[in-house]
Amino acid sequence: MTTRAENAASPEALAGDSTKQRKRAIAVACAVLFLLSVGVRLLVWFNTAGEINKPLSVSTGSYVHDAHILLRGDVKTFLGGPNPPVDANILAHPPGYALLMTAVFAVHDSMNSLRVVQVILSSAVPVLMLLIAAQFLSWRAALLAGVLGALSPQLAYNSLLLLPDNLAVLPILLALWFLLRGGPSGNWTGLIVSGALLGVSVWFRANVLLLPVFVAAAAGLTLLPPGRRWRSAVIVVAALLVIAP
Repeated sequence: MTTRAENAASPEALAGDSTKQRKRAIAVACAVLFLLSVGVRLLVWFNTAGEINKPLSVSTGSYVHDAHILLRGDVKTFLGGPNPPVDANILAHPPGYALLMTAVFAVHDSMNSLRVVQVILSSAVPVLMLLIAAQFLSWRAALLAGVLGALSPQLAYNSLLLLPDNLAVLPILLALWFLLRGGPSGNWTGLIVSGALLGVSVWFRANVLLLPVFVAAAAGLTLLPPGRRWRSAVIVVAALLVIAP
């Protein structure tokens, strides 16, 4: 009995219990933050339904047109445009958002279905804000950052617009999260996944085309140990491989 009590009260056991409790607390906080974010976005959707449901913008209409081309199975027109090379409008935007639309419309061809998917995906952004901020700040400050992100009416409204801008943020934050988790040790997996996710963001918005270069430079100078700084180049290579198609 005494041995068992001593083992239960050992520093190793106490540290293990503390780690489990911390992980459980983080998981609960992330779940609550996600649900809060979803609720705020649904409330903003309800309050702005008259404005949100106005006729589609030119950009959104272009994505919808491309998605329906894919739904018909006309991959050649989707890749090259209706009249190549005279009509080069197909080059005006990356194809990632049209591909997401195609996947959603294949299940249920509705703009509201697409908005529901965007609400779910964008609601993960405040959670990532919390996890990333916790790497630099206290837990309370990180939680405050996540709550402010979840309650932000601007972020909520933008997540309802049928445009890829808001969705491009999610893979960028995921890339930073993986980089911060595995980067300090020069972990190959963290660097490769980070680069690949940055490449995914380019599929939605071309504005971030050079971001992998700057992230790799910043990681090499500030995050990786001196003997492994050259590994940051893997971020650029992984991003290019994802962008290449």
